Amino acid sequence: MHLRLVIFFGLSLWLGTLLFTNAHADAPIPWDVKTQGRYVTAVCRDLQGRIWVGTEDEQGVWSYDPDSKFWTQFPASPNLSGDIYALACDKAGRIWAGGTAGVSVYNGQQWKQYGPTDGPLGTRLFALAVSPKDGSVWGATEAGLFRYHNSRWTYFTRAEGLPSDQASSLAFAPDGTLYVGTQCNGIAIGSPANDYKTWRVVTGPRQMPSAATGSGLPSALINCLLVSAIGTVYAGTPLGLAASRDEGFTWHYRRGVDWKAKLAGLYHPLTPDSRPYTGDLLHDDYVTCLGEDGSGRLFIGHRQGGVEVFDPKMGKRVQSGANGGRLEDNIGALLVENKAVWVGTYGGGLLPPASPENSAAASTSVLSPTTLPIPAAPPTLAQLNSMLAQVKSLKGEMPLGGGAFLGEDWRTLGDWVGRYGRQYAVLCAIASPMDQIYTWDSNYEVQGQLGPHHTPDDALRHWLQPGMVNTPRLASLYSPVNGFRAQAEWDDHGETYPQTFEGPDVWVSVKVPEGTYRVSLYDTNKDGHDGDNSLRDYQVDLLPYRAKIDDALNLPPLAHTRIHNFWNGFYTSFLVRGPSQYWIHIAKNGSKNTVVAGVFIDKLSGPVTRFDHLPMAFMNAVHYMPPPIDSIFASKSLETQAAKALWAVSDKTSGKLGAINLSAEFRFLTLRTVVGNHEPDSLMNNWQWYLNIWTPIDRDWFNRNMELVQIMNKKYPSLILR
Repeated sequence: MHLRLVIFFGLSLWLGTLLFTNAHADAPIPWDVKTQGRYVTAVCRDLQGRIWVGTEDEQGVWSYDPDSKFWTQFPASPNLSGDIYALACDKAGRIWAGGTAGVSVYNGQQWKQYGPTDGPLGTRLFALAVSPKDGSVWGATEAGLFRYHNSRWTYFTRAEGLPSDQASSLAFAPDGTLYVGTQCNGIAIGSPANDYKTWRVVTGPRQMPSAATGSGLPSALINCLLVSAIGTVYAGTPLGLAASRDEGFTWHYRRGVDWKAKLAGLYHPLTPDSRPYTGDLLHDDYVTCLGEDGSGRLFIGHRQGGVEVFDPKMGKRVQSGANGGRLEDNIGALLVENKAVWVGTYGGGLLPPASPENSAAASTSVLSPTTLPIPAAPPTLAQLNSMLAQVKSLKGEMPLGGGAFLGEDWRTLGDWVGRYGRQYAVLCAIASPMDQIYTWDSNYEVQGQLGPHHTPDDALRHWLQPGMVNTPRLASLYSPVNGFRAQAEWDDHGETYPQTFEGPDVWVSVKVPEGTYRVSLYDTNKDGHDGDNSLRDYQVDLLPYRAKIDDALNLPPLAHTRIHNFWNGFYTSFLVRGPSQYWIHIAKNGSKNTVVAGVFIDKLSGPVTRFDHLPMAFMNAVHYMPPPIDSIFASKSLETQAAKALWAVSDKTSGKLGAINLSAEFRFLTLRTVVGNHEPDSLMNNWQWYLNIWTPIDRDWFNRNMELVQIMNKKYPSLILR
């Protein structure tokens, strides 16, 4: 369904069905934040000169035709996410829109969504880019990269040499060299010369640099990338902007005006380097997006510094602000053209240029409408057998007390019951000032506390969000005890400290018995549309346990990740092996405060206990479990037999060294075999459960089971704790 707006120059009144007469040709393009949205996250231009705008908060996609002066809305639908975070136009003129349920493609007539069973392996898109060399479309997701080229989908993950599956940004050089920014593992660089089979990795430092300018990347956390017309590669980070003029071999960074305040706010303050530097510092250390105009000027968007324009030749700022925006704006997207810039703000909507470039220079070879991408094919029998051999070849167990990053889940949202916390779950502060703990087994333990850097009288807060008790928001955790969703969390009280103060942070101690376990954190930026709450961005480290946090701080992390851009809730998970104890450090990282909504423990392998097959605690004998596989099911398909064997072996090798690099990708591909062969629903439903793939039927089944729990709790209140 399309909603078309025609805007009349000089009027601000919306008429009935949102219909206006055409705007004057020279008038600024209007954007109504009340109707079109405040949270702009992506902007691109198509081959016909139309501007496409992606928004958050269920506003979907908007398209502006500069000839007709029409805005057309493409609202949320089964084939288009309501929250869009990346846009691109391919060589055929199709629009690719990345959201929270995969990638959607518009061919001029309709949208089609592609997810883990027929497109990307991941569902949360962070970036899209089109190769200037061969026209292939690339996407950055929480499960690595995908490429669509010559009607074929291919994938690049840790198994293919990336330093992390958490890809955050993409940029191409004219020769097809691809620069991949990761959430917290630096930059990976791949070449078309060997079809991106190897990746050169540029890691950034974990410690904040003590100088305003210097060599190398200033941080391993990469927010955005840009390759300029002359080949300079730019990387925006939370600690400034880096540039490389030799294809990423060497870098030089420049920080923001707040760099000294951040050094002074560290738990162990650093003395600022007194060496002189040339040129201007940035408005703000935190860089969100980048663009270059026709004269080579660099446009830099910030989290709190609006837009500024630098002349790279002089190393100086030549303009502060753009399109009437404020210097304190949070910039969500930039589209910089030859003579015009489109600014998407996170909170203030779209700021169009006063004199936008028209479509006269646009290509006339657009195929509109054109064909949609072909869905991803299931793996062949040879590919399945190759994957099976790789998994069988894994040797060695994760060491006792070891740990690794597992991955993210953006699909389950607040419906954790049955998927997470089978052994232990804590819903933080949901009965404020108390937590709700779901477990039968006293061998597990989770405790939260403040980090060591805080005022003497401060302590961890147990916060229950006013107005969000019994909330319909799916991203808020459901409580089987209460029978409703509520938004609650542990809170480090960071809002009472300067933003440049390191900490206090939330530290979570986790104790597990013998076995291999998945430990997951859940978070959602529930009030992230309100002021400084939008600034939340956390670094997360898994550390060996020490009785004193100061001793743990000096240890190298076993694994690390990032909680970033999380208006939509998601789980981030680690693999651990016990019996052992760990710290999970969730660092404020220049945010307003640090919050954690839930912590969950699931056994992947280990000794069988008498609790393993009981209903979850507080479920009053209601068994909400993975749907069983039909016991008489025996497929004649060799591909399905190989897929089942691969799935079974993956279960048995979950704790093996290197298994994490293979498991997620291989399991999604085995599911495609079942779907492609039209096998019985019982097998598909069981595997989808373990892969956290949800359908409307799954949500309905969850709700029915939770309703049954409440009926049983009222009928047999004495059994609530059994």
